[in-house]
Amino acid sequence: MRRSYMIALLSVLLLMSSAVVQGKAVSLTPEQQEMASEIEYLLRCPVCEGQAVAESNAEVAQQIKEKVREMIAEGKSKDEILGYYVDRYGDWIISKPPARGAGLVAWLLPVAVVVIGLGVLIGVFRRGKGTVAGGSSVVGGSTSQGFGKAGLNDDQINEKLKDYV
Repeated sequence: MRRSYMIALLSVLLLMSSAVVQGKAVSLTPEQQEMASEIEYLLRCPVCEGQAVAESNAEVAQQIKEKVREMIAEGKSKDEILGYYVDRYGDWIISKPPARGAGLVAWLLPVAVVVIGLGVLIGVFRRGKGTVAGGSSVVGGSTSQGFGKAGLNDDQINEKLKDYV
């Protein structure tokens, strides 16, 4: 009986000590809280693939959150805090890459793909006026889909198709 009380007491002490070791809570104003949240969504978790620090429960993400809040409490700006993490992890730590270097490619590539795609579509529609799929032309409501080259008209085509049905 006495042994179980000792185990329970040690467990409680262990839990309390881990809470103290994890860090002190930094009190922030509502504006500072909003800034912290914004920064936490801008930073990627170093160990979670494609997840923001704000959404991660990883220990590293929790440490980053605490550090961000400490830096805000010290009066650091958003750019200073982001710069701190870019210096340590590189540009990839920011979920929205900067518009320079490889980050510029990440910003321009989607725009280039859309522009090229629209250009191709416009070219296809302009070139294809008066034709149906397969390059056949519409004449008097019927279509001739390349069979005219073999000398077949619609009736002959239908007769040949009946043999296969």
